[in-house]
Amino acid sequence: NERNGGNRHQKNGEDIGVGQFIGKRKTQNIDQFAFAAFSFLFPSILIFSNAGGDLFALSFMLLALAAEGSFTKGIFFALASLSRYNYLVFIIVFVTQIKLKEWPRFIMPILVFWFPWLAFNYFETGNPLFSLEDSVYLNIQQKGFFAGLEIYHIILIAFFAVTMLLAKRNGKFNDFAKAFNLTAVISVIQFLLSGIKEHRFLNFLVPAQSLNISAIRSGKIRFLMFSFLIIPDFVLYSMLLK
Repeated sequence: NERNGGNRHQKNGEDIGVGQFIGKRKTQNIDQFAFAAFSFLFPSILIFSNAGGDLFALSFMLLALAAEGSFTKGIFFALASLSRYNYLVFIIVFVTQIKLKEWPRFIMPILVFWFPWLAFNYFETGNPLFSLEDSVYLNIQQKGFFAGLEIYHIILIAFFAVTMLLAKRNGKFNDFAKAFNLTAVISVIQFLLSGIKEHRFLNFLVPAQSLNISAIRSGKIRFLMFSFLIIPDFVLYSMLLK
């Protein structure tokens, strides 16, 4: 269920997601230590997430992007979208990762994993899409579209954009990195469109900017990004926790 989970399990889920990327040395060709360090340097995903759902969704999405086969990707994407319904929009990203002939293998586990939840909704309410419709009503119709940005929102988004540009110009920006950054860009779009600025929409920026920085060839640039990150890290959280 989208609303269930626990703090200890959500942290373990994040560890699994990050560990999956660190283990993909041949695919990523990145500085694994830098990726892990930057992933945990920005604790917004722990501060602004609910008790489980957001971090489970994030971890499963990381695993879906990192998985080799289309069937395995489908399993993890199903779990991600069941954890948080707004992750359904990320199916767009897999167009860049999965060949057309492989899509039936990708869709099959999604249908299998979603079926019990749809069946539960049907037997409880008479509408298999009840929880989805309820989520749309609560998160879109009630909250509306477009709300003003705070300064720290702009800083967070701008920092991610800079890391993406640096990775494209000075790093190893392969197909996987493109898919990863596309996911983060879609997250930003969701955040910008939302009527209430829920920081959980920006969770994906943390591992995305970490991947970008760790993929930069120049150690000097990585150190510079680290130095710049320390300052806004403390400033932002002193502002947010007042």
